[in-house]
Amino acid sequence: MIEHVHDCPTFICYRRDDGYEPAKLVYDLLMDPELSEPYNKSFRFDVFLDKEVPGVPNFWKVHQPYLQKATAFILICTPGAKCNNGPEDWVHKEINWWLQYRNTNPILVAPSQFEKPWIPQQILNKWPNIQRISFDTKKISSSQEEKNLSLIHISEPTRRTPISYAVFCLK
Repeated sequence: MIEHVHDCPTFICYRRDDGYEPAKLVYDLLMDPELSEPYNKSFRFDVFLDKEVPGVPNFWKVHQPYLQKATAFILICTPGAKCNNGPEDWVHKEINWWLQYRNTNPILVAPSQFEKPWIPQQILNKWPNIQRISFDTKKISSSQEEKNLSLIHISEPTRRTPISYAVFCLK
């Protein structure tokens, strides 16, 4: 029996050029209403994916309120996400905001079609041994269609610095 539903506002950060497909897969998975974790706790995710909200010329007008509300930050680690295009780079504005205002590490999703995980330097500077979730978009796409995929979100608040990560599992 499920005790009660835990809200989990989640922000997905990605570079549109090469990260939209895995970001959309993560979004779709998190929006599945049947997600739960061990101990019969259920999660309701409120997920921000910028393709799902109207585009605006002012970055902070829409993005910042979602970042402020988020308790989880998922970064899709692609070559584009590692590349910093200067002070107006939205991906790095989101990452830098998270690093400045949150103590919880981001959840790194590394799509397997890239030869290595592309992790922005400012994240590695703060968490040099940060864990990554390897993400095979082809397997996940087919598993998701068959509803054989589940997500376990694990949070470790007992450490000096809270750690949060997610695990995608085939059922």
